[in-house]
Amino acid sequence: MLLVMDNNSKESDVHKEAKKIPSVFKCLQIKKITLLKVMMYIVLLTFFVQYYFRDYVGEYLKGRSSYITETKNQHQITLPNVIVCIDPPFKPSMTEKYGYSFASQLWRDGNETYKKFNYSTWQMYQELTYRLRKDVKFKIGSNKKQLREGVNLIKNRSVIVTSLATYRHGMCTMIQPNFHLHSNDRLKLKIYLKTKASDLPESINLFLTSNNAWHGMFFDDWPFFKPAKINLKPSKTLKKKYQEENLNNHFLAAFLKKHGYTIKLSMKEKHYLQGEDNFKDCFSRLVSQFNCTNLCYPLIFNDILNLPACEGYQDLRCMADNFFNTRKQRTTCLKPKKTLIYQADSFYNAEYENKKTSSFILSFRFLSPMVEIIEEIPEIGFPSLVGSVGGSLGLFIGFSCYTFLSKIVDTFFAYCF
Repeated sequence: MLLVMDNNSKESDVHKEAKKIPSVFKCLQIKKITLLKVMMYIVLLTFFVQYYFRDYVGEYLKGRSSYITETKNQHQITLPNVIVCIDPPFKPSMTEKYGYSFASQLWRDGNETYKKFNYSTWQMYQELTYRLRKDVKFKIGSNKKQLREGVNLIKNRSVIVTSLATYRHGMCTMIQPNFHLHSNDRLKLKIYLKTKASDLPESINLFLTSNNAWHGMFFDDWPFFKPAKINLKPSKTLKKKYQEENLNNHFLAAFLKKHGYTIKLSMKEKHYLQGEDNFKDCFSRLVSQFNCTNLCYPLIFNDILNLPACEGYQDLRCMADNFFNTRKQRTTCLKPKKTLIYQADSFYNAEYENKKTSSFILSFRFLSPMVEIIEEIPEIGFPSLVGSVGGSLGLFIGFSCYTFLSKIVDTFFAYCF
């Protein structure tokens, strides 16, 4: 009886072992297939990363951009800021009296010569340069009142006038018309020179800028766009004529008595991907990091920094050195996100204010109401990056967000329940 049971038990074990063989073989086959799939997945993923993902993301990170343009019709057009600078920047009589010809000489005057005349550097700069209402005066249109520093109300329209101390152009006057001009209208600006004969300038420079992009005037630094510039002076032919009339020392005075200028404007609107919304805030943050005992403005930036003028050489020199050493950071502040860029052509005309005074008229008008809009766009934007990378992942390894999230949900519920 025991022998029969042992034989049956042995036969049962043999049958069990025989049944295990196909199962083991099947398991090995599954593992081989799984391993093959994993290898295929790794190979395709490596190929994707090596030959597509790395290059495409690299191009995206370079941040390259291009520009698209369109043209719009604007009947109400924004007027430019008109910045008027006298050339030479310092009055000849003052240069002869004090010995300074350029602002850089004041910056480098370690002997503080200006103190012999009981002046600070800022007071000396003001004495040397052409000043608003003292040496040069302005009127708008038919208005009889002279423009003054600050806000001027003219027929319910505001015009802001600011004196800008610059490094290369002396004390300039910025006129900001805070109103729009119809495309068919004109704006007339009258300029009067009130200096004595020995201080009459050789020429007058006009810079036309937008309301948020004039700050390059301080250092004459325009890294992203150039302002429209007009140089008012007699032509060589007229200069020769004035020489023949014995007006050798008064070319500009004689010229301005007889001629005016018509300035034809066109305009572009430019949008940048990156830029500063407020130059003053950006620049103030930069200056607050200067390692100087006394923070002050060194002749220039008088209208930007809420700081006192530098009184002595040491303070001025420290601030000036910091300005020059931080040009790269300063440049980033000069780039607005959106600005207007003006182009200007000028020619003489027969308009004049009064032949007995050194005065003349500038007449501004727009050539066309059409404005070219230039917008900077990325060559590869983030949506393009996601779409391209996602599509390529689907092509190479069958990846999709839905499948991926579905597997996460299935795994979560299988684990919990």
